[in-house]
Amino acid sequence: MPCITFVAGMHGLERIGTQVVITFLERLLERLEWDQVLVDLLQRVRIHVLPLINPVGMFNNARSDGNGVDLMRNAPIDS
Repeated sequence: MPCITFVAGMHGLERIGTQVVITFLERLLERLEWDQVLVDLLQRVRIHVLPLINPVGMFNNARSDGNGVDLMRNAPIDS
């Protein structure tokens, strides 16, 4: 089954992404009440919503996670 994932909240300093993803999900849920095309689509596509990947960073208002690791800049170069 095809899958699409919406991810935000990687850095605690960038809060708007989390709000955008949550708002998108709220609107999507509202559409389920009247949009049969969307209902049919969701029978064939899986959606994952991860609005806050780094809650400790958000709490601490920091780029890094609870271990001091910047989740976006600590990946291997060849990844």
